[in-house]
Amino acid sequence: MIDLTAYPPHGLLRAKDAATVLDTTEGTLAVWRCTGRHPLKFIRMGRNVRYRVGDILEYIETCTSDPANREAA
Repeated sequence: MIDLTAYPPHGLLRAKDAATVLDTTEGTLAVWRCTGRHPLKFIRMGRNVRYRVGDILEYIETCTSDPANREAA
């Protein structure tokens, strides 16, 4: 597991490392980038893709739900 607290919020992770943090695969991240299915920001530098640590943390926060604040279905 990668310790995100060791990186500054503007630090960059490779797709492989971002996938590890999010417990998914690089292929899944590629699909998300192409389809826009999830609002995870990324940086493309030539053929390389990087993810800011702060953007990954923000994405995780948007995916977090609080059952106590759930509206009645």
